[in-house]
Amino acid sequence: MTIPSDGRAVWAPVDAVETKATAKLVAAPKLVDRVYQVVALNTPTAYPLLEGRIRSYRSGSFVGESQLRYRGVGEPFEVSLGIDDELKVERKVLGELNRQSGFLSSTARIEQAYRTVLANRARGAETVELRESIPVSKVEDVKVDLDRKRTTPGFNLDAGRGFLTWQVRLDPAQEKSVDIAYVIRLPDDWVAPR
Repeated sequence: MTIPSDGRAVWAPVDAVETKATAKLVAAPKLVDRVYQVVALNTPTAYPLLEGRIRSYRSGSFVGESQLRYRGVGEPFEVSLGIDDELKVERKVLGELNRQSGFLSSTARIEQAYRTVLANRARGAETVELRESIPVSKVEDVKVDLDRKRTTPGFNLDAGRGFLTWQVRLDPAQEKSVDIAYVIRLPDDWVAPR
């Protein structure tokens, strides 16, 4: 390949590899109110993938570019194939309450609760992987507890990173809601935000 020395960026294929991937629908409404078509795979090469641009295609049509961070051999990663317009997601605040320490308690509490509503406008049934998160405390005096009574059951919890995921199956024209609630407990000498 000849690359002109005029300062322009040049895209040059180095290798082509085919591999299996798992297609799924993913929503992270805390970040953005969209459902994305995503493929999950492991690095398919015998060498690491360097940081750079990924060009994504769906059914032979270009859907966009994204940035790939460095990925080691066999390391899992995901690539977005764009927004699925037939699935809607909306996140609502159910409650945000700050309680200062008082006569009966020396601990301040911050309570947070949210509801995510997923709606399927597609002709067929769909399953959406709903991703939420709660804070993770690295300070012994600060405790974060998931309110399991107010949180919709059926989630997988990665407690070390504070990630919760649900697999939400939606029939055509169906809506479902998923709730998450948690409490942050602060010692009395901390100032809780208002």
